Amino acid sequence: MDSNERQAKIEKYGNDYAELSAVMKTLTKEQINFKPAPDKWSAHEIIVHIADAEANSYVRMRKALAEPGTMIFAYDQDKWASTLNYAGSEYADYLELFRLLRKLTYEMVKNMSESDWEKQYNHSEYGLVGLDRWLDIYVAHISGHIAQIKRNIAQMN
Repeated sequence: MDSNERQAKIEKYGNDYAELSAVMKTLTKEQINFKPAPDKWSAHEIIVHIADAEANSYVRMRKALAEPGTMIFAYDQDKWASTLNYAGSEYADYLELFRLLRKLTYEMVKNMSESDWEKQYNHSEYGLVGLDRWLDIYVAHISGHIAQIKRNIAQMN
């Protein structure tokens, strides 16, 4: 990835909270809690998932920088959602957690050197993952969930 492409992705990464927050502010309580099917997540559950995923992302990026090649283990997002009672959690707290985790990582990422971008972590399912790939994954993650929330609302209506 060239430096211009990376910089654009870093800025998107840094702006994801504002985009997600803006979408959530447009939703009613009923829309936030609507599940399109028993095995699908509500916007509420999506927000809690995003915070948990961001906490994992926060650790993965730092492990790659401080301990390149470190093994990172996958997690089962559906088991987390059911076992950790995402639906019974206060989603606004998780939205705030996402904001803070993303802000701290964005501040670190935007100042990384070219040699930092060459570092990797070792994922238990995907093998070596470089930080450009990490950035791609987490930029796409929020956009994908915003689209999912919008599909939920369209299905509700």
